[in-house]
Amino acid sequence: MPSQQPSATDSNPASFPYGRVGTLLLDAGRVTESQIREALGETPDEDERSLVGEKLVQCGLLTQPELLKFLFDQLTKEREAYQKNPISEPVIRFRGLEKTLDGRKILDGVDLEIPLGKITAILGVSGGGKTVTLKHMIGLMKPEAGEVEVDGQVLGSLAPKELNKLRTRFSMLFQGGALFDSLNVADNVAFPLREKTKLKEDVIQRRVNTCLKQVNLGKMGFKFPDELSGGMMKRAALARAMVTNPEILLLDEPTAGLDPIIERSIHHLICDTYLRFRYTMVLISHSVPEIFRWSHHVVVLHQGKVLEAGPSIDIANSDNPVIRQFLTGSLEGPIKVI
Repeated sequence: MPSQQPSATDSNPASFPYGRVGTLLLDAGRVTESQIREALGETPDEDERSLVGEKLVQCGLLTQPELLKFLFDQLTKEREAYQKNPISEPVIRFRGLEKTLDGRKILDGVDLEIPLGKITAILGVSGGGKTVTLKHMIGLMKPEAGEVEVDGQVLGSLAPKELNKLRTRFSMLFQGGALFDSLNVADNVAFPLREKTKLKEDVIQRRVNTCLKQVNLGKMGFKFPDELSGGMMKRAALARAMVTNPEILLLDEPTAGLDPIIERSIHHLICDTYLRFRYTMVLISHSVPEIFRWSHHVVVLHQGKVLEAGPSIDIANSDNPVIRQFLTGSLEGPIKVI
């Protein structure tokens, strides 16, 4: 009989003795408890449970394509459920946010909500304020007017010490990965732990090794950034973002500059990461219309304001002429670029 799945937002690892992905596979009848125990061993730790999918593949109990399809299908079911009932507690709120850069109004009274425990994509034309929006979420930029609220805390009212404490709940993948050229992959991933925690080195190494395995770079820790492909650099940057066990993961253009096949692999990795850990994820993307298949919630920015926001399925079917032009890439329409 399938096990009763705990709430997806349950943060207690003990609630998922076979890991979140293992629990999903078990409840769907794709594997049995004895097969999971065979893959994990009798006393798996939390790191091993997070790698249950890979271990099932290694044991020949699933193929990699079967695992990827299962995870994508699971996310699709969640997207469809969210469309029918898009009620989710917001973890981040913008109220009337305004920001001007170089004399140009980038954000002009932005109101938005980021739902807790979902994947939210922020879309819009280049230079439309997407990265500026992301930086306001973590307090890297301050608004000229309006408020940013994270779990009821207004960032502008926090003392520096309180703001730094709040930021520990976040992690960010920057455009281009922003890896340190002078450090190998393992040391890049370990960097935030060495800089901001007092963890012992053996604990850091263990966590780094697990994160590299989670992004399929388990044997690449010794390589330097200039020895990596574009896709590998994105994976290494994601491992570094995950290593601090954040609650909220911000991803700025995670697929920029990648070919369609590697782009799809990164989207699968984002899906896999989400289903393993249930982070609240906010990502900026130009991968249209592909990104609608990989996110629950979509926010469309245009001319400094939120044009539309809601379940990804609803936004993909919007009749708004700006959104239709953006989705089709047509040169004809309300967005003038030439």
